[in-house]
Amino acid sequence: MLPEVLTVKVYRAAPSAGWIWLIGIALLVIVPTLPALLAVRQAPVVLITVVLGLAIGLPFLVMAYWFPTIRYELGPDKLVLRYGPFRYAIRLDDIQEVTERDLAFSIWSSMRLPGFAMWTVDYADEGRVFMCATRALKDIVYIVTPRRKYGITPADEEDFLRELTRRLKRA
Repeated sequence: MLPEVLTVKVYRAAPSAGWIWLIGIALLVIVPTLPALLAVRQAPVVLITVVLGLAIGLPFLVMAYWFPTIRYELGPDKLVLRYGPFRYAIRLDDIQEVTERDLAFSIWSSMRLPGFAMWTVDYADEGRVFMCATRALKDIVYIVTPRRKYGITPADEEDFLRELTRRLKRA
């Protein structure tokens, strides 16, 4: 009997309106700078105001543009988290624990909004968790490795967990 060949299985992130929050923040920063363009007599102040507004607001628009690209690629030997041009690989043989859980809110600032949590986020119960998720607190697939903790939100969580468990037994 031939051995089973494992292919890469792609899981989309759970749907969320997190992209709306990203666009809203961008507009809150950019729109107030627009009246500065009318103050022609104070050119240096106008330039600084507009440049700062765009420098802070445009990255939020870019993150909203990348929002639909959040996905998880489960391969034979690694799990790859993708968001826009960013790619983070977790070796399956490094995974020590996988659970579905809620994380406790922390007041410390990070890239965490309703419907969106990205990069390193501080949580009251788990400390720093590397997130690539369309939820910030509830129903997080929580993955522990020796070096890092991860939080993800696959749309088909049940199938994802079943397939990950199956592949972990082979790793």
